[in-house]
Amino acid sequence: MLTDIAAVSGIVSSAAVALTLVYVALQLRQAERNQRGLMQQGRANRLVSILFQLVEPHHSALYLKGSRTPGDLSADELERFLIIQRAIFLSGEDSFLQHQLGLLDDASFRSYAAGARAQLGSSEGMRAAWRILAPGFGADFTAFIEGQLAQVSARPVPDQLTQWAAVLAEQAAAAAPGPGERSLAETAPAGGRAS
Repeated sequence: MLTDIAAVSGIVSSAAVALTLVYVALQLRQAERNQRGLMQQGRANRLVSILFQLVEPHHSALYLKGSRTPGDLSADELERFLIIQRAIFLSGEDSFLQHQLGLLDDASFRSYAAGARAQLGSSEGMRAAWRILAPGFGADFTAFIEGQLAQVSARPVPDQLTQWAAVLAEQAAAAAPGPGERSLAETAPAGGRAS
């Protein structure tokens, strides 16, 4: 009888240990998801902060001049443009390193790489800034950016105002009522919104 009780307690004890291990594994998995989420949120916040700073008039004028007509920069403007570019490359290096450590998923990293190629392809100033700033970055990130540069060819900055007007015209044409249909404006109650 005592041997039966000992056997049952051993089974119960083993089951409790197994359940505890499963619980710990689930907790670790959830903690990893939370960590990845926090890393992505931090990355997004950092990028949004950089973008909002670049739209400030004194920053945006310098950024656009350095990106589009870098040969027209004064010595002071060049120093400030290089600081902006260094911040952008540091942000990129952080994304690169997070991906290497498995903290940034493949989809987010592909998005970063596509954005980097687009910027490098359309900004003569950014490409030149990289040549000056590259020695200040790690070998792996430098090789990555060089690989991105090898995939792009210099192209002019797109005329976004013309693109904007074309998209608005396409949307207006798509929203236009067909034969026998009434427009949204015609169906809206006077002084109110369409339902």
